Amino acid sequence: MIQARKSSPALRMGSFSVLATDDQTGTLAFARSHEGQTVVVAINTGAEPAEIDIPVEGFGFAEDQILRGLLDDRQSQVKEGRLRLRLEAVDGVYLA
Repeated sequence: MIQARKSSPALRMGSFSVLATDDQTGTLAFARSHEGQTVVVAINTGAEPAEIDIPVEGFGFAEDQILRGLLDDRQSQVKEGRLRLRLEAVDGVYLA
């Protein structure tokens, strides 16, 4: 995670926007944006896997654009201005 943060100005200096939260599932998604780069961070703090639906309209992502994981090979495609992810228990992903 430190390497991703060091390599991404958005993660170090970017504005912060909460995109989705769900206290029942323990999920949170937010965006960090800086100088044309946006990183979407999704976290599941819960003890069970969870689905998360993240609105990303207004962050410059095109319909059908594929966001790729900064730390792993996960990816998600923008559909109808949203990202839909499945996160394992106590899991997180950085997408750009």
